Amino acid sequence: MAEVACFNEWATEEAGFASSVKSKRGNTAVVRRAPYKVGKLELQLLFVPRPKNATDDDMPKSMNSCIRELKAAEERMSRNWEGHLSQQGGDCPYWRRRYFKLVGTKLTAYHEATRQPRATINLANAKRLIDDRRALTEKETTGRGGRRRRSAFAEDEEGYMFVEEGFRIRFNNGELIDFYADTAADKEGWMKVLTDVVGRDNPDDDSSNQRAKAKWCQLVLRREEQLRRRASGRRVNSRPKSMFL
Repeated sequence: MAEVACFNEWATEEAGFASSVKSKRGNTAVVRRAPYKVGKLELQLLFVPRPKNATDDDMPKSMNSCIRELKAAEERMSRNWEGHLSQQGGDCPYWRRRYFKLVGTKLTAYHEATRQPRATINLANAKRLIDDRRALTEKETTGRGGRRRRSAFAEDEEGYMFVEEGFRIRFNNGELIDFYADTAADKEGWMKVLTDVVGRDNPDDDSSNQRAKAKWCQLVLRREEQLRRRASGRRVNSRPKSMFL
């Protein structure tokens, strides 16, 4: 936030207020007053950071587009969903059924019975959401570090019988985590909310492009949260709306 003082530089003296010296000389010319402060303008400035590898098309072209993209990012950050999923990958070398809660870009896994937190998956680092049957059932897939690993949904794997309820999340570092829901309806609910957060691996779906454009929003919102925490001196559990919206 910046303040700019506003001055009147065009005001003139009325004839009755002109100096007596000038009046005695018969000078009836208009006398301009010295500039004086009449108010101030408060300017709200927004610096748009350029994320690494971002293209010109990924950056907003106007203040209106900045506001629209920030609002969309706020909506994604406020996404909430929860339910049971079975997971393989990440901290689970074998299929394990867990209770998951999605809050913004944080997907937290809880013990199925005790509800004790077990792991948190940062979906801000996710690259693709995949639910294509052919891709899921390939015998091998490329994982972290370019290494090949067997697909958990391959025909000769236990997860094959759940492929219709399954999906996969690929991360920027190449890591893969496979999931399947209890029912097709449960999967549909998860896919809907995760598509908004992660972006779907579908050439006809522009959610991935929208997410690429929103990377700068993540930097802005993350910086705002850091400043709020620093100002309050404590951890903020519920983040308010962006100051720019």
